Parts: sequence; structure tokens; C-alpha cells
Amino acid sequence: MYEDDDKIDQVSFSLLSRVDTNQRQGGVIFIDECYDLAPSTNPDGKLILAEIMNVAEEYRDTVTVILAGYKDDVDKEIFAQNVGMASRFETVAFNDFSETQLEQIWRLMCSEKDYVCNDKTCSIVRRRLGRQSKRGKGFGNARTVRNLFTKTAMRAADRFCATKKRGNIEITEIDVLGPEPSSNSALDAALCELDKMVGIPQVKKSIHGIVDMVGKNYFRELDGDELDPVWLNRLFVGNPGTGKTTVAELYGRILNSLGLISKGEVVYKTASDFMGQYVGGMYCTHLCCFCGVLLLI
Repeated sequence: MYEDDDKIDQVSFSLLSRVDTNQRQGGVIFIDECYDLAPSTNPDGKLILAEIMNVAEEYRDTVTVILAGYKDDVDKEIFAQNVGMASRFETVAFNDFSETQLEQIWRLMCSEKDYVCNDKTCSIVRRRLGRQSKRGKGFGNARTVRNLFTKTAMRAADRFCATKKRGNIEITEIDVLGPEPSSNSALDAALCELDKMVGIPQVKKSIHGIVDMVGKNYFRELDGDELDPVWLNRLFVGNPGTGKTTVAELYGRILNSLGLISKGEVVYKTASDFMGQYVGGMYCTHLCCFCGVLLLI
């Protein structure tokens, strides 16, 4: 696979041309999510990593190569596959922001856009971002703050324009949290379909319990109280034809309308979809690709 000289030259030129097409001197090559080049999942990964090594070594005085990504994934998928690479890169760790730092970023964004946000609202923002940060790997840090600010600013601007007032726009707690989650037409429609299904009283009770809990947490968050945990994972057991798949589809729509998942899409998988390509293989589909959806196995 890697004996094609033309292909090697093409990869080499592609890398070096990003620095300087003519002189091949000076510049920075920044490769984000570099573990996507892992030979275990990328057929061209071994070749490309070899060329990165060549560039990092041959042009080390004029070219800076920066690999970026999750440390454990880089160690497992890149450095473990090519032991020589680790010695050519000095690790620089970017730690997650603390709750206080996330609030500082929020306040800075408000200031830059001339939005007013009082201390109580900023505290709600800090606690909300802090809960999200505790989920660990995948937390977006400043990007998450920006996404929350963008959504909040749109709500605040719409409300402010409706009042026809002048001056700086003030962000309120409702702008941050959005409307009370249990009062929206999408949720009402999904719950209505669920309630019309024949039987399954315990299933209906379980799902209505989630709706009630989310509603209570909304007001607890407004008051600055700790939120009760909401567990979304479910084990559906029963014979064929009892409504498991239909309820799963409704469950996804309900969670989405409550703001608990971002898409509401149901992805159907069987156990075999997560198995390796050979018996006893450790390969497993990356579950991160299912973020924001309801995964039905």
C-alpha cells in the first residue's frame, strides 16, 4: 500500500506546501484531532505520519509542527503506533477552565457586545457551565461559553426589541435558561402520542416523571439551588410488538424538546455493530459520534 512513490511525493508536497510552496522554509503546520490519522482506522495514516516525522526532523530549524487533540487518544492512536514520534514533540497541556474562569469569559463576552448581566445571572451561568464541565472529555470550554452566549443574546435581543426600549440590552436569568421546558408544543405533541398508546402505564409514568423532574430543576436553577440528577439511560424489556421501538422514538423527541439532547434523532444499532472486525478484536465504534442523539441498541 505504501510503495507508491507518487503517493508519497504527493503527501510530502501537500504538507510542505502548507508552509511555503516555493522555499519550503518557515511556518507552522497545525494538525488538529491528529488521531484521525491513526493507522488502525485510516488506511493512509501510516504514510502521512511518516511524512510528518520527516518534516519535523528535516525542517526542524524552520518548520514547527503542532499536533493537537485529546492526550490519551494521541498517546494510544499516534505515539503508540510510532514510538519515534513522542521524542520529537514536547507536550504542552491545555487544562479545562475552572468555573471562575468560565464566568470571566462569559463576562468578557457580555462586555465586548455591550450586554449587561447582573451578578445573579452570572452565577447561574457559572453553575450551568460548571455542571457541563464535570462531564469530562468533550467539554468545549470557551466554545461552550460562546454557544451559550450566542443563544442567550438572541433571546435577550428579541425580548428587548419587543419592549421598544433604548440603551444596552440586559441579560436575564430567563434569557440564559430559556422558557420553562415543560411548556412547549413539541413536548405536548410527543406526550399526547405517548398517552394515546394502549397499555404500558409504567412506561408512561417513567417518562412523565422525567418531564416533572426537569420542570422542578428549572425553578431550582432559577433559585440557585442544586439540581436533582436526571438519569436518561433506560433498559426496555418486553416481547416483540409491545411498543419498545415506538416509545424509543417518542422518548427521543421528548428529551429533545426538554433540551436534554440536542437532536432528538434515534440511531438504531445492534450489538454486532459494536464488535471488532475479527473474533476477540478490541475495536469498537466510537460512541462520541452519537452525541446529541438517542442510541437504540
